[in-house]
Amino acid sequence: MHSNFKILIVEDNLMNQKLVGYMLSDWGYEFEACNNGKQAIEKIQQTAYQLILMDIQMPEMDGYETTVYLREKLLLNITIIAMTAQTSNDEKNKCLSLGMTDYISKPIQEAELESLIAKYNLPVA
Repeated sequence: MHSNFKILIVEDNLMNQKLVGYMLSDWGYEFEACNNGKQAIEKIQQTAYQLILMDIQMPEMDGYETTVYLREKLLLNITIIAMTAQTSNDEKNKCLSLGMTDYISKPIQEAELESLIAKYNLPVA
């Protein structure tokens, strides 16, 4: 278990939440999940997370809006990895230009997610 290391999954699709959560649990990470950006902002104001896995297309507040809010209003410098089914370079560039740290395409591949966690010097199980 990685003590004092918490991950937030922001994803409106329950199946994707469970899939990513299963991988994180298997690697010994503590995590929480929520369904949209508004819920994420509430959680982030109550709990310190070291990593956010952010879906792009969600109801109420999407991943773009949420990231901009976290960067510009809350001034957070947390690692945010975009999760999206859109695989174009334009999509990746948009994510990065709006303040996301990196990008992973869906469906999420276990080795790719593990590699991203390691890339940002986050503890790997």
